[in-house]
Amino acid sequence: WEKCIPTPPETNRQVTADEARRIAVWASSDRSFATGEVRDGAEANVRAYAIDKDDCWVVYRSFDYDDDVIRLQSSWVALVCKRTGRLVYVGSAHDEG
Repeated sequence: WEKCIPTPPETNRQVTADEARRIAVWASSDRSFATGEVRDGAEANVRAYAIDKDDCWVVYRSFDYDDDVIRLQSSWVALVCKRTGRLVYVGSAHDEG
């Protein structure tokens, strides 16, 4: 994933949770991230291999199903770097079960 917004102009400024949500929607072209929850990567139950999730915002994809079927599935997430705004991962959170 190489899409990113420009680095925040102030050196110490971090990307906010709202900005992370907008970046996830824009960079992944997936509108279902627009209504998803955003969590601090240090506190989120995400297993994205070889990625330091502690330095990221975790944006969860909203699943909208029209049926009453119970599903056991992993969350779908986008990880956005707090320092650079770069989308570093989109995929399974590996948190099923």
